[in-house]
Formats: sequence, C-alpha cells, structure tokens
Amino acid sequence: AVTYDPDSGVNIEQQVTIRLKANPDKPISLKSELEKCSETIDATKSLNLGVVLEDGVFAEIVDDLIYMNIFDCNLKIELNEKSTCKFSAKFLCPKLTQQTCEQSRLPENCPVIKRSLRLEHNGENSESSAKICFAGKHGRSLDFKAIQAHKASDTTSNLSIKSVLSDGSIFLCNTMIEIDEQIENTNSLQENKNLLIGTPRRIKTSPNLEISANKVKCMHGSVTGKIDSEHLFYMASRGINKPESELMIIGAFLN
Repeated sequence: AVTYDPDSGVNIEQQVTIRLKANPDKPISLKSELEKCSETIDATKSLNLGVVLEDGVFAEIVDDLIYMNIFDCNLKIELNEKSTCKFSAKFLCPKLTQQTCEQSRLPENCPVIKRSLRLEHNGENSESSAKICFAGKHGRSLDFKAIQAHKASDTTSNLSIKSVLSDGSIFLCNTMIEIDEQIENTNSLQENKNLLIGTPRRIKTSPNLEISANKVKCMHGSVTGKIDSEHLFYMASRGINKPESELMIIGAFLN
C-alpha cells in the first residue's frame, strides 16, 4: 500500500513520495514511514515530502517529523477521486500543556519549525481536514504556511489552526484557499484561533482567498485573545489555582 520514490540525492533539496493505494489499517505516522528509507534523509536540509491518496483511499496522517529532527518540511498531500484525508500536527511545549504524548512535545533544543502544507484536491468528491496545534514558550517559533487547492469540483477542505503563545514565542501563519476556474460545488473553510498567555515576541496571521469560480462556498478568519478573567474567577471559586486553571483552559482550547 506504500511505495517510495526518493530523490537521487544530486539536488540540494530532498524529495520523497509516499503513495497510498489502499486504506491503511492505522493512522500513518510520517516519522515511521520515513524511517523505512532513513538512509536518504538528511535532517539538516529542507525536505519536500509528498503523500498521494489514490482513488477511494481514506487515510489519517500524523506529522511527527520533529522526532527525526526534521524541522523544515514542505508537505504536499494529493487527493484523487473520492479519497479522504484527516491530517494532524501538534507542536507543544510541555510546560504549557498537560499533554504527555511524546509525539506532541517539542524537543528541548528545537529551533525554528518551518512547515508548509498543501492540500491538493485533484479528484472529484475528495475531502480533507487538517488540524494544527502549536504551544510556544521561551523563544519557540513556528512558521506555518498552508494552501487548500481545489482543482476538481465537488470537493471539501477544512483547516483549523490553534496556537497558545507565551513569553518570547513567535508564530507566523499564512494560509490560502485556491479554487480554479470552472470548479463548482466546492466547500472550503479555514480558521485560526490564537490564545495569548504571556507576551509573545511576534505573532502574524494572514488568511487569504484566491477564487476564480462562482458556485463555491468559502470562509476564512483569524482571532487572537487572552483567557477570559471570568473563567479564571469561576475556577478560583471552585478551589482551582490560577496555574492549574490556565493549564485546563489551554487543554480544552487545543482539543
């Protein structure tokens, strides 16, 4: 169900393609899949990674590449006719969350994370959903870009991005919905929600639309705010101190 087409290694940039020809029996871990051809991967270079879902394939894909020390990756997911993809990526500072999953924690020496995600709908009746979570503190940085490209009619895509930003963190987010000419009955949604716990060094979000068709439904938006003081007051009245209250609220927000 999975085949690889690694780059020859002559070019500076690396190219790996994963092809899914049948439904996998469990979520696809990008780390586990790349470890099968680890001799071709140089973590110090940018990685161009492609995942192709053949007709009718349903797959859940988890981006856990930071545990191969791959911090710079351009990921392209191609969806053919009647294929469905559920994608998730979590980059979490353990001091900001109660989550204990090793595949979600940022390594202590983690540099700037660069992620580019392209969800390309090439076949009719294809669907995709993607959820991105980032919790940053003490200089942790995420530069995230995403494109939801609709090149076939009757397609659906949903992108949800959530960040929790504390002192010194940086979050850059640039997203785009692209719909080609003569593409009809397309539904596309992208949302970005940011929760400020301390004072981040920088935050910039830019949701965009590039639509060349008429019979489509698209929505996008971004919102940034702090924890509601009434929520903290309510939890304090139940005997929960402020640090514990913030952890609980952050966990609920990200999930």
